[in-house]
This record gives sequence, C-alpha cells and structure tokens, in this order.
Amino acid sequence: MDIEELGQRITDGETWEAEILSVTPMIYIVRLLSDGRTVPLQEDGSNRVFRNVMDAGKALAASGLQAGYLVHESVDDEMSSGGAFGSSSTRTPIHFYGEED
Repeated sequence: MDIEELGQRITDGETWEAEILSVTPMIYIVRLLSDGRTVPLQEDGSNRVFRNVMDAGKALAASGLQAGYLVHESVDDEMSSGGAFGSSSTRTPIHFYGEED
C-alpha cells in the first residue's frame, strides 16, 4: 500500500496502526497493521525507505495517522556471539507531526 492509498483508507473510516522499523541508523521502513493483517508501506512497488524517523512520521501524519510506534529489533547473537537471550525488540509509542506542526 502506498501513502495515498493509506490516506484514502483512513478517510473511508478504516483503522490503521503504523510501526516505523529501524533497519539501520539511516534506514527506516513502515509496517502498517489493521484487523490482523500487516502490509508494508510501499512506493513504486517496493518498500518505501526513509532516512530518519521524522521523515517517516511526516509522511504518516500527511496520510491522517497521528501516532504509532518506533520499533527497534536487536538480535542478541550479533552483540554477544552467544545468543543466550535470543532476539529482543523495543516498541516505543511516538506521535507523528506534519509540516505545519
């Protein structure tokens, strides 16, 4: 789904939740959730990539979403070479601000 379709669905009364996923310190993608389904935010058929959280939040605010989550996943094995604790993630609530905010 692209940002325009998301905006139209929100206008039509659908409820969507957004997660901004931190892939690397300079790559963020958005996962959209509604009624048990998950779809990526896309652009020209591929995952839409943002360079920072603020840009992702501005795009989501323009679609009509006001809040969502910043998700950072961490795999223990990458950091400690043991993987004793498996993978973990944080899901932090954030507010989306548009250009006029």
